[in-house]
Amino acid sequence: MNVMVFKNRTDSTYNAIFTGTIAVCLLATIPALNTDMSFWGQLVLVAINGATIGLLGWAWLGMRYELTTDELRVFAGPFRKKIALLRVKLAQVGETMWVGNHRYGTAKGGIIIRFDGYDELYITPETNEQFIEALLERLPELEVRHKDAAP
Repeated sequence: MNVMVFKNRTDSTYNAIFTGTIAVCLLATIPALNTDMSFWGQLVLVAINGATIGLLGWAWLGMRYELTTDELRVFAGPFRKKIALLRVKLAQVGETMWVGNHRYGTAKGGIIIRFDGYDELYITPETNEQFIEALLERLPELEVRHKDAAP
């Protein structure tokens, strides 16, 4: 099976969001350890905040995308998503999705993959054009829209 792997792209906005969230977790943990909180309370606090930091770091730094001959696979830390390529209807290049259930991107100006009826997936490969070229090799009839192009 021919598998193409695409690394995730990040930008300063998302790096600041992840770094800020991790910093808040650390800043909430360190002072609490210097109080008269019980050992078990401190242990629970460190376990919860440590797990949160680990999960965020894993999702942030461990994100990648794979294209096989028949599906798109997304890996973001422990989170996984697979979409059969036959379900993909449209790719919008250069868009940014700020909220959504299937948001697997850490940069602005990524690709929104629309599939099935109204489902969508947001990804940010290192280069949008290389990803689209590889996707079009597997799905030549795919409709691709670029943000700067007229509708």
